Amino acid sequence: MVFLTPEMHNMTNYGVHFNRDFDLKLKKAGERAWIDYYGKSKEDFIKRYGRNYL
Repeated sequence: MVFLTPEMHNMTNYGVHFNRDFDLKLKKAGERAWIDYYGKSKEDFIKRYGRNYL
């Protein structure tokens, strides 16, 4: 889970819904955190979520 201000979410043009680079940065960080927390692999992430961002 990522806590975002309204501006960083969808209230400005640089919010995550309008900024592909920011969107991918958060997805990569989330995947890395999931892998590290659960001690799983990139392949496990793909099996669970159907894609990967690393």
